[in-house]
Amino acid sequence: MNRFFKFLFLLGVFFNAHFYLFSQNNNEFYVKYIDTLDLRRHLTQLTSNDFDGRLTGTAGQKKAADYIQSQLMEMNCKAIGGDFYQAFKLFKDVRSGTISLNKHKLNFPTDFGFFSLSQPFSFDISEFLFVEKLEVEKDYSDYYLIFQSKNFSSIEFDLETVRCKGFIFILSDYDERYFLYQSDDYKLALDSIPFPVLFINQKSLSSNFMHQLKKRKKPALQITGSLNENPVFVSTENVIGFIEGSDSLLKKEVVIISAHYDHLGTKDGETYFGADDNGSGTAALLELASAFQQAKLDGNQPKRSVLLIAFTGEELGLLGSTYYTSNPLIPLANTVANLNIDMIGRKTELFETDSLLMVYLIGADRLSLGLDSVIKTTNNTYTNLMLDEKYNALNEPLNLYYRSDHYNFAKNGIPSCFFFGGFHDDYHKPTDTIEKISFEKIAQITRLVFHATWKIADAPNRLSLIE
Repeated sequence: MNRFFKFLFLLGVFFNAHFYLFSQNNNEFYVKYIDTLDLRRHLTQLTSNDFDGRLTGTAGQKKAADYIQSQLMEMNCKAIGGDFYQAFKLFKDVRSGTISLNKHKLNFPTDFGFFSLSQPFSFDISEFLFVEKLEVEKDYSDYYLIFQSKNFSSIEFDLETVRCKGFIFILSDYDERYFLYQSDDYKLALDSIPFPVLFINQKSLSSNFMHQLKKRKKPALQITGSLNENPVFVSTENVIGFIEGSDSLLKKEVVIISAHYDHLGTKDGETYFGADDNGSGTAALLELASAFQQAKLDGNQPKRSVLLIAFTGEELGLLGSTYYTSNPLIPLANTVANLNIDMIGRKTELFETDSLLMVYLIGADRLSLGLDSVIKTTNNTYTNLMLDEKYNALNEPLNLYYRSDHYNFAKNGIPSCFFFGGFHDDYHKPTDTIEKISFEKIAQITRLVFHATWKIADAPNRLSLIE
């Protein structure tokens, strides 16, 4: 064969191979970028001693965030607004304070208590109204409202719906034990009520004061005090990567893939490594970013955009996803679905082998039968995992549907699901370590998430909601 014909032959082979490659569905090609070696590399980093168990707000958590960011940057993922971090503050609910009523000092918590505040608060109250029956629609903005009640359970309205400066409840059946509990956990500032809510023990007030109050007279009253004088704050951050879709209109919509990267830190000198919970899901998230970003670099990405979120604060009560859904980087109205990954790294059933692996599917059919159908169809076509839905039952006693980050999207009417590998004896223990991980199980579940995400992102229409 002379050189010219040999050149034509090789050129034909090249174009035939290229045509064959991209005549496949793109998702079938790019799923190959999900790799057990890379999963092991990521999880080795996330469970290293340097990361100290990744407790929210600590140096270890921030090192994990830096690692996730560095990997997204290395892949050439984009950051919305130029920053991969969505930073926010948490405060510790450590209540303290002093108040005086007509210069008579009241002690916390025997004489008074208060709902948590996320900032110091000082007050000098002389403008108030005694209210027997609240008119919720009325504007009380210039006043503190004083009520007589029996106990906490007798308060029958939503405090945050009332326009006023604050509330003072005088309780005949006051129980200081409610205020003795001090949590070491942090909370979002948006979870606290933005004005003071005081509860005063009726037994701590003078009989004359209560006599006038019962007669609905306005006794001379001045309440001064300061609450939460030394609040404790920490900063933390979600880490977010963005892969823009190919369609000029549909790319404004987004499918979110999420996994929390925080864990429990160290206790009594022992590190809680969190290899399965949720180092496994975080490693999967990075591999998903790699596969979708390679498709983007080749110009073959799906029509809609994909947002990959590593959430902080899940172990403290879904705080990272709560913050994101209250402050979304892309409007929730443009969020098509959330696929959440949490603990997918252990073979938790005796029958599981590398050729027969299982995952629990939670929430897929709660809001959209379309989401449920896409996951099951793609599984039958590509991954052949055993899908178990026992934790999805409405009467399931562990309530797992409400216990991972997908739930904050579901609360906002967004079709959402939770991929879960199952419980094991090392759950929330220092023994949740990398040598017990099945990387083949992580890889296969990650491939299912990839295929399902691609199908949702590339479909002409959004998932329909159950009416």
